[in-house]
Amino acid sequence: MSQKSETKSQYSLSEASLLDNKSGLHDAVLLDPIDEESFVDNLRKRYKDDKIYTYIGNVVVSVNPYRKLPIYGEDVLRTYAEREDFEVEPHIYAIADNAFRSMRQWGRDQCIIISGESGAGKTEASKQVMHYVSEVSGKAEIVRKVKNQLLESNPVLEAFGNAKTNRNDNSSRFGKYMDMKFNIQGDPVGGVITTYLLEKSRVVEVADGEATFHALHSPFSACVKHSPFYPFIKNLGLEDDPSAYHILCSLENRSAVAPINILNKLSRSDQGGNFNALTNSMKSCGFTDREIEGVFELIAAILKLGNVKFYSEDSDSPAVIKDFREMKQVCGLLQMDDLEVLRNAITKRTIVTSAERVVKKFNADQSNDARNALSKEIYSMMFHWIVRKINNTINVSSEIVSDCYSIGVLDIYGFEIFKENNFEQFIINYCNEKLQQLFVQLTLKEEQAEYLAEGIKWKQIEYSDNTPVCNLIEGPQRFNILNMLEEQCRFGGGNDSLFLNSMNDAFRLNKGGDSGDMNVNYNSRDKSGVSVKEFPDGAFSINHYAGKVIYQVNGFVEKNKDTLYIDLEDAIDSSRHFILRQCVQFKQKLEGSEARPAQGYRHLSSKLVTCSGTKFKASMHELLSSLKLKNPHYVRCINPNATKSPRNFVDETVTAQVRYLGLVENVQVRRAGFAYRQKYEAFVQRYRMLSSHTWPKWKGAPKDGAVRILKAVHLQTGEREIALGTTKIFLNDPQTLFKMEKLRRERMDELVVVIQSRWRCFFARKQYRLKRAAVTIIAAHFKAYSARKQYLAVRNATMTIQKYERGRAVRKVWRKKFRRYAIPVICRFMWNYTVYKYLTGVASECPSMSPLDNKWPECEIESLESAHGQIRVLDHQYRCKIYRDNKSEDERRVLGEKATASLIFKGRKTMYAASVGEPFLGDHLAMAVNPGWPELTNSPNAVVKFSEYVSKFSRNDAKKVLQGQNRIMVITSNHVYFLDTKPRPSVKESFPLFNLRSISCSPYNDGVLVMRTVTRAKERKSYLKRNRELGDILISTEHLIEIITKLHMEFTMLTRMKIPIEILPSFAVNLSDKQLQMRFERRQHSLLVEDDGIQTTVPSAELNGHQDYQGHVIDPRQSPLNESLERIPEEQLESPEITKVKNTITVITS
Repeated sequence: MSQKSETKSQYSLSEASLLDNKSGLHDAVLLDPIDEESFVDNLRKRYKDDKIYTYIGNVVVSVNPYRKLPIYGEDVLRTYAEREDFEVEPHIYAIADNAFRSMRQWGRDQCIIISGESGAGKTEASKQVMHYVSEVSGKAEIVRKVKNQLLESNPVLEAFGNAKTNRNDNSSRFGKYMDMKFNIQGDPVGGVITTYLLEKSRVVEVADGEATFHALHSPFSACVKHSPFYPFIKNLGLEDDPSAYHILCSLENRSAVAPINILNKLSRSDQGGNFNALTNSMKSCGFTDREIEGVFELIAAILKLGNVKFYSEDSDSPAVIKDFREMKQVCGLLQMDDLEVLRNAITKRTIVTSAERVVKKFNADQSNDARNALSKEIYSMMFHWIVRKINNTINVSSEIVSDCYSIGVLDIYGFEIFKENNFEQFIINYCNEKLQQLFVQLTLKEEQAEYLAEGIKWKQIEYSDNTPVCNLIEGPQRFNILNMLEEQCRFGGGNDSLFLNSMNDAFRLNKGGDSGDMNVNYNSRDKSGVSVKEFPDGAFSINHYAGKVIYQVNGFVEKNKDTLYIDLEDAIDSSRHFILRQCVQFKQKLEGSEARPAQGYRHLSSKLVTCSGTKFKASMHELLSSLKLKNPHYVRCINPNATKSPRNFVDETVTAQVRYLGLVENVQVRRAGFAYRQKYEAFVQRYRMLSSHTWPKWKGAPKDGAVRILKAVHLQTGEREIALGTTKIFLNDPQTLFKMEKLRRERMDELVVVIQSRWRCFFARKQYRLKRAAVTIIAAHFKAYSARKQYLAVRNATMTIQKYERGRAVRKVWRKKFRRYAIPVICRFMWNYTVYKYLTGVASECPSMSPLDNKWPECEIESLESAHGQIRVLDHQYRCKIYRDNKSEDERRVLGEKATASLIFKGRKTMYAASVGEPFLGDHLAMAVNPGWPELTNSPNAVVKFSEYVSKFSRNDAKKVLQGQNRIMVITSNHVYFLDTKPRPSVKESFPLFNLRSISCSPYNDGVLVMRTVTRAKERKSYLKRNRELGDILISTEHLIEIITKLHMEFTMLTRMKIPIEILPSFAVNLSDKQLQMRFERRQHSLLVEDDGIQTTVPSAELNGHQDYQGHVIDPRQSPLNESLERIPEEQLESPEITKVKNTITVITS
């Protein structure tokens, strides 16, 4: 048997198992006799057999197992989908499926009310309901997102609103009503969460063995060094040990109480799993990373604020803060600029009257109370901000909310009885009283009243009614507990003692009193007949439906006010933390603009104070009104023992809960009543197809139609099985309803077949008529087509004969004109086509965008070779332009220099090839940054373009022409300077750049350069006095290519003209006294120089004073000398030698 079938059989009910009493009856209505003992015994049997759910008709009773049971999951969930209650075992899934199907079938809003005392499993039940509804609804992507947000809101609210108590490890310390919205298809589209009365006092004080809210413990789950969240926690300034924080410790042993792992999505092996699960759930609910950080900043501030300690010498002495370190950290986390504002808020109180402003200093105890009040207020503001944030995420747009159905799940705090019960327990138990009253009204009282109103014979069943207790707390009469508590809060001077005295006076037992039954449910020490030992001082008791509870009146008035002093609100207002700012703005929006009060509170008058009890009363009435408008489903949770132990069923504990929940009375009413009721109109509308008289439409009275339907299915009306009321029909046995539903489904199948046959007949008849008409049309068209075809054949033959005859005549006349006009047109077309094919072919074979890519398609058309070359040039220019545009300013400058050198020297100078790969450094000697440079030139704005050592020859004496001197050559944007090489150089010679007339050099591998200048008048006059002219400048350098390129570019920039550059093997050099001829020759080993019959050899190294040149021979075809030059290996290159013979200077180079 498959696992799925096993699961189905495990949770399915057979007819034999309906009355099988070994494991208890699945529905308590079948018990016999019906009393407390048999009811509790039935629960015990099922509990021992791990069957924790039991029916009372449509009410589910759940007993907390205190352990995980294999009764949930996908397989079990599918077993309960679309199944009737009688077909499967009792389960929380069954009531969830019933609510979901009722919403979809009847279009009516549903609500599931989960009630029971604390620790009975209400929170877990609500989560299982939401899980089931989310699984059986739609699967679209947007639907899955909404479902995920609804489900993830549960762990977030549990983390910030639940805490560990002595009776429950995950006790809800606030009330929650989740209203899930669905569209007409049954897919969730959003929801609204309403919360009630957060127990703020748990933030700062917990009883022994209990813990504060889970969220305050969550950062310490990430305090592991290997956790990815550890740096974030340390940035908040938190310690690794939670016991270092006062508010995490119990009141008695002052040690941190570890909370449960309610966020168990991640395994324990994951470092910081609890913290990570919480942050992931918050992200799923729409919280941003910054908002999550802000929440934990407030948590850290609350933890640190709880560690602020005070001391005072006596009760009358002002409090002094022991250590300001925690205070400074709190100010930093809350983004408060002024530490004094926070210090004054917790150590002083400002009271403003109409006449003066009084500042009262607190003692240590009062400062502790103020500090705790501030912590509670910050946590409360943060909690309600989180709820609003979640609501904004899951909220349904106003356009579709009117078309939505809803399923509400109420998970609210259970009835609580502690050793010391305060204001919070009073409000919680009041809430449970109202829910019990609603349950009694809807399931017992209203049901019996409905039978009487419909005229059904009915035997009245007695049940416990808690209306007197509700009237005692909030009744319509003037003297009720909430009214008297609010009176103490509204008027100055009210306190807990006056509140207790006013209750004692109002509810004092006397025969003439007007309090009625309320006196019976109230008791205190002041009433007659009560022993002093029974009540502690300042206490009163109320006989709730769940039992007698003694409340400590201390703190009732202050907690009911729920307001802060001016100084505390000023401290919150001074915070720049975005969450607190949003909370303050939201509060101001709700309250409106109100002036500061005269009694130290924010409200203008004490009469305007809205107390917590009054707010909670209004919210409870609003909740109950909403629940009454919906179809209710009930889950009654029971706590099997007070020690949270699995498999421990304590009869006394369970019996007490069964008694005050009124479950036995519920069974009696259900047993004696009717399981199903419906208005006649709806009954006839749903089952009209079961009778031929009412199908397809009944036009008579609805009641008569219902009778016709019952007769058609052979059901007789009577007092027990079927009863006919004034406006409704009542069915006692659920099997009767199931029988009618089965007949309806069978009849619907028959009707579907009838409708299908009628439709098929209609469709076939329609198709036949269409085909018959189509045959007629086809025949007519075919005859017309045949005639037309024959006519067209004759006509085409006639036209063909005419065409050929006309063509013959025209060709005969126009043959000569055709040759004259058509041939040029054809030739032009063919030429354009040839050009088109050529251009498309070139476009498909274009080279890459690299300027160095020389790939180019061959031209196969001879007439286009010229255009082919021009297109190649244009393409190369375009690629070069794109390449330049992609370069930076410096890169373009270097490319410009190299391009200029290429234009000047490529194919003309042998040593050019060696300079291509070396960038031009320009200012080799860093003259531009030399501090003495501006003083030498008297031109501080001159930009140095080039500086380097050169060998400069004499330009005045031809005999000393070969005596070179080391000079520093500097080229600026407008001058050329020659400096000596002393430590403090001086200008030996200079000339303006625009005086440069021409430049000459050889085509070989030497570094000799001749510059010809125009002599200025002043210099010319000076030289003429010495009977000589100023000669050309002759230098030898390693950087000939760079120098000539720089001179050419700067000259062009300055004069907008190009300087003549001669690259010849022989040229004239003008000196002051004579003109010499300079000749260049290429030799490999020897050099012969003749001067006046004397042979001399002068190595060039003596002239240059620097390293020798090495280079390569240029291509002979590109050489201006048209000589046959060979490449010389670099290791065989020799230094050039310069000799002078008479009027000829010979340079022998490689």
